[in-house]
Amino acid sequence: ATYEARIAKRYAEAKRYDVDLASRKYWPEFSLVSGAYYSNESYIGSGRPFRDTEGYGWNILLQMKYNFWDWGERRREVEKAEAGQLVIDHEVRQTENEVAAEIQQLMNDLKDAKLNLSVSEELLKAQTEAHDVIRRDYSEGRAEYQDLIIGLTDLLEAKGRYYQARFDMGSLIAKRLYFDGSLYANYKK
Repeated sequence: ATYEARIAKRYAEAKRYDVDLASRKYWPEFSLVSGAYYSNESYIGSGRPFRDTEGYGWNILLQMKYNFWDWGERRREVEKAEAGQLVIDHEVRQTENEVAAEIQQLMNDLKDAKLNLSVSEELLKAQTEAHDVIRRDYSEGRAEYQDLIIGLTDLLEAKGRYYQARFDMGSLIAKRLYFDGSLYANYKK
């Protein structure tokens, strides 16, 4: 997935925590605390046996914390968080759809660029051969200087188109790596 899609998914996950938090605040909060103790403070110097001065005890506390006046407000907070979550989920789906469309367009562009590169390569090869023939003919006196210049111009245009096609292909490959999420994976400082 692309970097934007990853960010959108992480943002949606974070928003789910908002819904969970609002839902938890909606219900009362219960806490249970317990304790036990043992005491034998008055044994020393009392003259009584050890077992007679022992003390044991325990306690349990169940506490409910809730403000009933906030019930409506807390319900609205839950609804607001759920609505926010729906909006974020919609945005994530929209981002995924946009990325899918961009990837499909990229694949079409890559096919066109590959075809353009192969045609440019063939054109460069043909212009190189034609220029070699014209240069040879010019050195033998069978071609004029103007033919040599036109052949050289055609060769330079073919080279320009070839290198432009290679650059376009490289740009599309980099864009594909970006969509794969691996553009910077092999980057080393």
